[in-house]
Amino acid sequence: MSTLNPAVSNLQRGNASPKKSNAVWIIIIIILVVLLIAGIIAAYFIGRGSSSAVKSIVGGKCTVNADCETTLLCATGTCVLPTDLAGFGQDCGNNSDCQTLLSCIDDICQCPSLSPPQGINVSGVGLGSIKIYWTSVPGANGYIVYANVGSEPDGNSGDDQIFTLPIAATTYTFVGLPSLSTLYASVRAFNNCGEGNLSLSGNVFDP
Repeated sequence: MSTLNPAVSNLQRGNASPKKSNAVWIIIIIILVVLLIAGIIAAYFIGRGSSSAVKSIVGGKCTVNADCETTLLCATGTCVLPTDLAGFGQDCGNNSDCQTLLSCIDDICQCPSLSPPQGINVSGVGLGSIKIYWTSVPGANGYIVYANVGSEPDGNSGDDQIFTLPIAATTYTFVGLPSLSTLYASVRAFNNCGEGNLSLSGNVFDP
């Protein structure tokens, strides 16, 4: 029965060691790369969320309705519930019988409802530029335009782009858009008493 030369045995064990060491380093590098990618993705979403303005709750300070949570109004510099406005729910004959932020609807002072803008149309107007059109909404004081690249906006602070426009505006042009992308845009009307429902979205491909 032959025996293995100790020198040969040690040499064989020595040759196997670098292979195992290389495999360990490869695994470590893969883990580090995965952690790095996860960190970049997390930083993107955290940064995106932190860029959105914090809206005031009831009793918070404000200048316009957009400074308050969606269901609140800005009255005399303070965010309030519509039902807390003086005269809400009282009988009326016309709008002059109601507080400034309210309207006389069905002989009762209340918040005028706003329908979502109609006739949404989005079209390209040049390289990296896209224009959205909509029809005016009765009772509106202005409009808020929401847009996302690659997905439909849902009308909250997580959307890529949000713009507040005056009542006279029924169009908006987006510029500096990435090429080979699809822009989705929606609009909602607002007045002194709050915001209306979000319109259907329109989209166009930017070549």
